[in-house]
Amino acid sequence: MSDTSEMTTASDTSLSNIFRIIADVLSPAGIECLLIGGFAVNAHGYSRATLDVDLMVVATENIFNMVAEQVEALRK
Repeated sequence: MSDTSEMTTASDTSLSNIFRIIADVLSPAGIECLLIGGFAVNAHGYSRATLDVDLMVVATENIFNMVAEQVEALRK
């Protein structure tokens, strides 16, 4: 992850900064993702109002197992 002094904060909600935050977190960890949902539709020239950013994360077995462990811990 980049130095926090250079990193965009979550309180800065412009669209470009939201995507920058996502890239700052996922890229250094080697996590691949795809933009899906309303913003992906908009990127292809169609208009779709949306207030959230939808991502599909390409999960390795290690990432899947980490998430599964966290979900299981929440059940206890």
